[in-house]
Amino acid sequence: MKLSNREFFFKLLRTIFKLSTRPFRIVVDRFLGLFNLSIKDFKSYLVRFFFDDNYLISSILLKSVKRPDIRMDFKDTIIIGPWFSEVGFELIYWIPFLKRIQGIRDKNIIVISRGGVSSWYKVLKSKSFKYYNIDQFISKNELSDYKKNKIKYGQKQLYVEDIEKKIYDKLIQLNNLNIDNVTFFHPKIMYSHFRSYWARGYYHINKGIKLSLEKNIRFKDLIYKKNHIPFKQNKNFVVVKLYESSILSLDKDKIFYLNKINSILEEINKKYSLFFLNYENKDDHMPIVFKKIYNDKKNYRLNDYIFEKNNNLEIQTLILKKAKFFIGTYGGFSYLPSFLNLNAIALANSNFKLIKRHTPIYEYIQNKTKFALVDLNNDNFIIKKTIKKIFKIDKKY
Repeated sequence: MKLSNREFFFKLLRTIFKLSTRPFRIVVDRFLGLFNLSIKDFKSYLVRFFFDDNYLISSILLKSVKRPDIRMDFKDTIIIGPWFSEVGFELIYWIPFLKRIQGIRDKNIIVISRGGVSSWYKVLKSKSFKYYNIDQFISKNELSDYKKNKIKYGQKQLYVEDIEKKIYDKLIQLNNLNIDNVTFFHPKIMYSHFRSYWARGYYHINKGIKLSLEKNIRFKDLIYKKNHIPFKQNKNFVVVKLYESSILSLDKDKIFYLNKINSILEEINKKYSLFFLNYENKDDHMPIVFKKIYNDKKNYRLNDYIFEKNNNLEIQTLILKKAKFFIGTYGGFSYLPSFLNLNAIALANSNFKLIKRHTPIYEYIQNKTKFALVDLNNDNFIIKKTIKKIFKIDKKY
């Protein structure tokens, strides 16, 4: 069956499915809820059971937008970004996605992100390369308002917003570019491309996307500057980045989890100094701080140093590169040590469904580097065994 005929057929099938379930949606949802399922799960199951298709069927039935043609004809200059979203998606999806794009090697590329992460994008081969921070084009108030809205309504960049159009306009003026010779490569293309992959259950069968990601994830890829780090600490330290989130939640049994985390840090601190990456940053994450160990003179704190806040991610990358290991909350940042070939432990205690969405990539990274996810609900013996393996702490621990 031709592609166009198949697309029409499955659009028709989706419409019939919608019409047939609409009058009974509440009843159907409640019935499937008894088995911890939903209508979307049922549709996904039908797709996997009856068809062997690497994208088209799932993109229609699971409401994904049409798959973009990433082998497009690029113009002389390609503007990549702006990237506002999470660090994790940038590292394990966005940058590997850009690396597989055909036709940019002989083009001029301009990358827009935040935190001064130009080193993360140096892996892209191109005729010329420029990097800009988002805050070079918009005010602090504009950026703050944008972040508040994204935190409230979702951080994924699924369409080009007015503030992004403003950034494009200012960038074109700054570089005296002819808009007719510019291709805009917005993150919405990546989110559209991977949407079915992230759909519940579908990542288990979408081997094509999984293999493509693995092929373009390369550790030790990050090209970093060696000379503009203002820290003179010794090399025997462990980087710590702890904060509350839906995955490391302190809403329930707060004392229990805090004592557990504190005991882990105290044991590590017996052998290594700790470098805490907490700094004043207005986002949706509340830092987890243990005053006694945090203020210990043998440990280091990012807040003790003067640095440009708009380059905070670049500075943290440089610190990580000098560290022995990393321990922190499971989240996007916890993947960064692996790209620097650094052993890492990520802590979690809830919302494991969110982690499961990234299972294939997590497992791949775990197999290539020493990256461990520690469930704080586990027995202390299991936690200690994992930490000893990753941090190479002696048998006394």
